[in-house]
Amino acid sequence: MGLDYKPGVSKEHWKRIWALSRRLSTPGLGDEYDNLKPVADLRKQLQDRLYVLLQNPLRWDPAEPTDDAHKQQVFDGLANALSAKTLDLATRRVRAERMPEWQSAFNQSGRGSSYARVDHWRAHLRASSLSQTLDEELATARCEACIASGLARRSPERSARGAW
Repeated sequence: MGLDYKPGVSKEHWKRIWALSRRLSTPGLGDEYDNLKPVADLRKQLQDRLYVLLQNPLRWDPAEPTDDAHKQQVFDGLANALSAKTLDLATRRVRAERMPEWQSAFNQSGRGSSYARVDHWRAHLRASSLSQTLDEELATARCEACIASGLARRSPERSARGAW
């Protein structure tokens, strides 16, 4: 709604925020409204960060492929395997786990309800920092991908601390 100025983030009309809240709070409706795409945005962030991580492994187990084409084939295979998981993860984190909060935000009504909806969204929907969530999910996904591919064998706890 443009209550705070953030570079690169445009203002949104209150009715568009209402429409997005309605879609996210109603099972069976889509998870986006026009250019407001929170699930797709989270998925893209996850995929971008995972791709960078996959392209720069600290080590290979048992041995690093000598052929660049073979390396790229391994990277592409991992990226494809993680693609569906990132969509499921983003949908779960943004929508499924937050359905009561989306419903409560959508149910705000009356004079000043758009501001109440934004306040509710800030208080509840963003309670767990997206970047913290993203880091936790990346750590887990990175471990699962590397274990599945044989690149490394580390726990999510070590990965979250950056111990690769």
